[in-house]
Amino acid sequence: MELEFRRESEHWGLETGYDHRTPTFRADNGFISNNNQRRVYLQSFWFYTPDKLISKIVGGFHTGLEYNFDGEKKSRYTSFFGNVVLPRQTRLNVNITVIPFERFKATDLENLWTIRANINSRFNKFLAFGGSLSEGVNTVTFLDVPEKGNSNSFSLWAQLKISDRMQISGSYENHKMTTLDKKKEHYSGYLTGIRMNYQYNQALSFRLLGQYNDFSQTFQLQPLLSYQPSPFTIFYIGSTSNQIAENLSIDSIQESQISDRQLFLKFQYLFD
Repeated sequence: MELEFRRESEHWGLETGYDHRTPTFRADNGFISNNNQRRVYLQSFWFYTPDKLISKIVGGFHTGLEYNFDGEKKSRYTSFFGNVVLPRQTRLNVNITVIPFERFKATDLENLWTIRANINSRFNKFLAFGGSLSEGVNTVTFLDVPEKGNSNSFSLWAQLKISDRMQISGSYENHKMTTLDKKKEHYSGYLTGIRMNYQYNQALSFRLLGQYNDFSQTFQLQPLLSYQPSPFTIFYIGSTSNQIAENLSIDSIQESQISDRQLFLKFQYLFD
């Protein structure tokens, strides 16, 4: 159930509303992460278009209060956000979220917060890149009794168009969570990967994906060959392999053992 009131003008918008999901609610597509929730919220935004070096500025806030159907207060939060659009399709976004109260696994936590900054740019027709930074005090959810912890993360990504047929992209993410006094790590690690796409012609293409997970110390390789002679017919053949590797060095990957490997093929034909 959703109820909302919205008012918008040329440079300003306001929305307030109520929604809920019952304890037995299930989404048809499976993409709803929680149920048993009642929420009231208020949000507003302002935007300005200088039409100079900065082509657009957006700012605003979102605040809400969440309960479950038993009447327990689950969360109270306020988020402030800002977005700036610069030349070369460059966007800078900053988000500050303050959570004075959160209840998780029957544990009450107070004074949580997160600051995030993102930048993304389509610099030209050959190069796109971006990155993000995050810092905060968040809930350590995997503990039997949740507690607050210091969290920080950063990520980088880039996409390079080598030619009309070939494109290469890469990404790196680093995540860390410690106790509040920063004397003990709950977790620390990174994920990185590289992807290559090659379009030989309109029907035939090849994709190669390699990625390393430092948390599980696994290296994964996924080649895939696709042949689509018509919009109604497509054929895939590829494989997935997982290797146990202590780190991302060439020697470690070469000396690693394959933990599992899958080969697959698929033929699909759609009838009119």
